[in-house]
Amino acid sequence: LERNTSGSVDLNKLNGDAARLFGVINDNDMLPTLQAKEAVQKTLADFVVMLIKCNNLNNEIKKVNAALGKTKLPLIKQELY
Repeated sequence: LERNTSGSVDLNKLNGDAARLFGVINDNDMLPTLQAKEAVQKTLADFVVMLIKCNNLNNEIKKVNAALGKTKLPLIKQELY
């Protein structure tokens, strides 16, 4: 996986890695190699880390919105695509 300058995986890189791995595994009539299996496990682990970060961010936004609601300031809009 490619990492950004801070050493963490960003969502675009994670998506690209998953797509490449799908292509490698899907376009081959042979069983996945050990290297492909390890890459899938690493990508899955990075996905779990990203999911945890997203959940943590969502929880923080809820807290901020609760505080903003008390001040009548506009809330942070959460949009999922």
